Amino acid sequence: ISGVNADLELDFFEPSGDVAINRPLIILAFGGSFIGGAKEDMHAYCEYYAAKGFACASIDYRIYDGALFPIPDSVVMTDEVIKAVSDMKASIRFFREDAANSNQYKIDTNLIFVGGISAGAIVGLHAGLLQDTDVIQPFIDSILTANGGYTGNSSTNTQHGDEVAGILNYSGALKWSSYIDANDPPIFSVHDDQDGTVPYADGEATIFGFPIISLQGSSLIHADAQAVGVQSEL
Repeated sequence: ISGVNADLELDFFEPSGDVAINRPLIILAFGGSFIGGAKEDMHAYCEYYAAKGFACASIDYRIYDGALFPIPDSVVMTDEVIKAVSDMKASIRFFREDAANSNQYKIDTNLIFVGGISAGAIVGLHAGLLQDTDVIQPFIDSILTANGGYTGNSSTNTQHGDEVAGILNYSGALKWSSYIDANDPPIFSVHDDQDGTVPYADGEATIFGFPIISLQGSSLIHADAQAVGVQSEL
């Protein structure tokens, strides 16, 4: 947000002793209301999934680095979310580019899943579900355009796709659950219906208890997914 450039990194996990050459990958993003958190926060989850046979990556993404007082408004935070989504899409392309070249990570590019917790789940949901065929508000469209459009501006390897096979949503939300259409990937959600930070249904996401941006949480995501025939578990 403040214009400072940063290198985005990831931590990669794989099953101990695994000799498979074509493995499903889960890419996870940390929570922290888009103002804090670090990729190390997701290490325990990566270890869990690696023990189940997945390759797993915990990624950096840009977080808000502007003034916190006064609390940033919804336009600023929408810009922040779109930047973070751009970063996750770049991580997907990073693995697809590797698979097409050195194949260091031995990933099945047809089985790339994304997700995260809270803010990280918001990033994963939008990375997996927001497409150029969706109807979006004009102010969001202008922010998207300023950030490189639907592929984002975090990397130049846009010859590689950023589509995913599924989404792991732990207490996340979409700007509008109507982004979901029949061509979208499956969604698995876990969400406390009394979540005080990210709404379970329709409500305001908060920072320090202050409402920042209206979002639609897991219960509406699940309902809209089922309504259009997308596999969803809540």
